[in-house]
Amino acid sequence: MAKAVRYAISSQALMAHACAGGLAALLVGACAGAETSAATLSLVSDDDYRGVTQTANGPALQGAIDYTASLLHVQAFTSNVTYDKPKRYFGSRHTEFAFDVDTFGAATETLQYVAGINFFLYPGQLHNEDYGEIFGTLTRSEISASLHYAPNYDNLRPWLSAAYFEGNGKWPIGTSAVNVLAHAGISWGPYWIATNEHAYVDYFLGAESEVGKVDLALRLVGTRNYAPIAYGEALSGRARVVLSITVTTP
Repeated sequence: MAKAVRYAISSQALMAHACAGGLAALLVGACAGAETSAATLSLVSDDDYRGVTQTANGPALQGAIDYTASLLHVQAFTSNVTYDKPKRYFGSRHTEFAFDVDTFGAATETLQYVAGINFFLYPGQLHNEDYGEIFGTLTRSEISASLHYAPNYDNLRPWLSAAYFEGNGKWPIGTSAVNVLAHAGISWGPYWIATNEHAYVDYFLGAESEVGKVDLALRLVGTRNYAPIAYGEALSGRARVVLSITVTTP
């Protein structure tokens, strides 16, 4: 099962302790900085995660709350998901929660960095599929590159790690409110060898328009070398067009 803001002593416990410790340390340093917060509400025609539908190509209602103080950023996110039949919206086995804690700054005058932890929760799943992921991102102008690593992707037994590398671009069209969007990523590692037989590539190409607090986006999304799951089925990676509308407040 592929997941967004997802994470013996279990790997989940290790991630939780790391997250809590990192958050405490960052909060101390953040106290003197300016604080900002925002909430977003999105309606998407398909919940796409790394090219794979999380809603069996159905719509999703998503919400997120962000808090930033100095070099600290925290986000809580939720969405409906569908990994089996029948399709449902929210409730047990049909809800995802994702949490992100990261720190950010300037590596050089033109290069920015972000480093953090994501943790993904799926209440009510028959098998505990909650898992964590560490990540790092470098951004220069309109282009960014990110590396993600999960020591136990999807919390399988035995543990199987997975890695993901992605590149993203966002370019404004002249002085208009329209931006061109481009993305390519590759998922690889023992998890994908076991479940997909090989690594796979995902991509999207699209455009977005930001008007005040409303963001409209239209993207062509797809995968290569991913399992041949039919469109409309859970976890399909077939090419499709995804429309999203996001409202931000305040």
